[in-house]
Amino acid sequence: MLHTRPYRDTSLLVDILSQSHGKLTLIARGARKTSKSSQNPRHLLQPFMPLSLSWTGKGTLKTLTTMEAAAPAIPLIGHHLYSAMYANELLVYLLQEGDPNEDIYVHYEKLLSMLSNTQYSIEAALRQFEFALLAVLGYEIGFSHDAETQLPLKASEYYYYVHEQGFVAANAHPEIRGMSFDGESLLGISVSNYERPNTLQAAKQIARMALKPYLRNRPLHSKELFLSH
Repeated sequence: MLHTRPYRDTSLLVDILSQSHGKLTLIARGARKTSKSSQNPRHLLQPFMPLSLSWTGKGTLKTLTTMEAAAPAIPLIGHHLYSAMYANELLVYLLQEGDPNEDIYVHYEKLLSMLSNTQYSIEAALRQFEFALLAVLGYEIGFSHDAETQLPLKASEYYYYVHEQGFVAANAHPEIRGMSFDGESLLGISVSNYERPNTLQAAKQIARMALKPYLRNRPLHSKELFLSH
């Protein structure tokens, strides 16, 4: 379950990510009623709980019919929780309704697994997910080759990021004004090696630049949680 919002008097609209059907919006009828009945699914509509669902309907908006817990909820707290909520917001905003893509589901499962394990870096896990999401959506960023010359990037050189094109040599484009990135960091990102602090910082800046046009200034409430804690 990615997100819920009120629908009419007693129901909820539930955004889910399905392995076989992609992102769907379902009506959970009566889910807002105050009831301890086993027929009321509200107690299962918690983020990061794997669910087994069935639904009916032919239109865009379908009706949830049955729901069972498929596994215990994934334990997340603090910044690990806020990071997972951020990923949910990206999926709600960026995925098309009913567009099946199992790769997205696999990347999302991997992210939640990494966030539930404190030995992994939150920032590295998020960057891997963001770049994987962009790639699956058709906006893959090439971190290993110059977008113009197709030559391999050089660790000692600096490059500018050009939206939906990739990286171009900074010394070949004096007209570009903006942040440049060292080749060593870009090559590290290309193999998901975030051990260097500079690489992790560059990855965060690039992810923000790449995602911004697709988010269209929509608010990310998870960022507010980060800032307030």
